[in-house]
Amino acid sequence: MTRPAARTPSRRRVLAGLGLGVPALLLAAACSDATAAPVPGVRLHTDWTRRPAGTVPVLGDDGLAFRLAQEGGAPPPAVVGNALRAAMPDRTSSSSLTQEMRSPVRRLGATVAFGPGTEAGAFVLAAWTGVPAVHASCHLVLTPRQWLYGVIENQEALRVIAQDTFPTPVLPDTPVTVDVTLAGRVATLRLPGASATVDDPRIASTVATAPSWGFYRSGPGGADVALLQSWAG
Repeated sequence: MTRPAARTPSRRRVLAGLGLGVPALLLAAACSDATAAPVPGVRLHTDWTRRPAGTVPVLGDDGLAFRLAQEGGAPPPAVVGNALRAAMPDRTSSSSLTQEMRSPVRRLGATVAFGPGTEAGAFVLAAWTGVPAVHASCHLVLTPRQWLYGVIENQEALRVIAQDTFPTPVLPDTPVTVDVTLAGRVATLRLPGASATVDDPRIASTVATAPSWGFYRSGPGGADVALLQSWAG
């Protein structure tokens, strides 16, 4: 069951309330021709478990370029131990990658695993309007214990629509899948051990074309995140 937010604080304040006080990312994207993805219903798909160790991502398995963004001294993510990892410093920092589809994002998702650590570590799925990244019809924050869905307006304003805890906390180093389907004003969420439907006109108020996958840490001890699969369509 979802719980609508009582008010609409800033993006920074909401993330800080989750232990995720991370600065806003300014995302850019590079474009190329995408090829058919090996996952039904999506155009873009990358299997990070098959990438060579140490490779900094440039193109997805679909042939579309990734554009990277880091803050707080985070290095670019790299493949380590059959997963894409951000290797962020143990302080407020963030790292993300995005692709520009040039068509509306109707679905996006990932398979991830959280390492040992606190709620100060998180993974984010976002669907942005494009370049520059000003608005987002989806901004889904995941920690090992909870999720939060919101929309972004004018880069900084995170308007929370729904949030809840997972029925059971995600165990360390256990792969879980998160998937979002966007249809008009409705976002259907597939979450670890649960599902949810979020209905709000603000979801349909912008046309997102740039899916994004992000790593966040707001302070010491935050759980690391390993990205195993990423997709969008």
